[in-house]
Amino acid sequence: MAGNLRPQARKARRAEAKRNDPPFRYCRYHDARDILYEGGAFSFLFFSRTKPPAFLDYLQRYIPPVVMTILVFASYKDIEFTQTPFGIPAAAAGVLTALLHLWKRNVLVSIAGGTAVYMVLIRVL
Repeated sequence: MAGNLRPQARKARRAEAKRNDPPFRYCRYHDARDILYEGGAFSFLFFSRTKPPAFLDYLQRYIPPVVMTILVFASYKDIEFTQTPFGIPAAAAGVLTALLHLWKRNVLVSIAGGTAVYMVLIRVL
């Protein structure tokens, strides 16, 4: 089978196999881990004894709702409201997620509940 591939395809296949070798996966994992660790260490070292700047308080307060809004719009962008089931599963799951979060104030419960309702509704409708 490898003899039938063009040289460029064989080269791409070898490069892909090399990227997925365990040492490379190990390096990618540890790079991400190191970045997260250094980010936490940075904030602890610089802001453990002093009050963080007002700009960081502002970001901490307003970035999460902005990111959540963007994620909501991104999740609803490909729904066809003119074809069956008219976006009912996504809308119902979104409303249930919001209601569960307002009621329980638990992210895990609200996301799991909304996902479960969406999965059931896309199979039933």
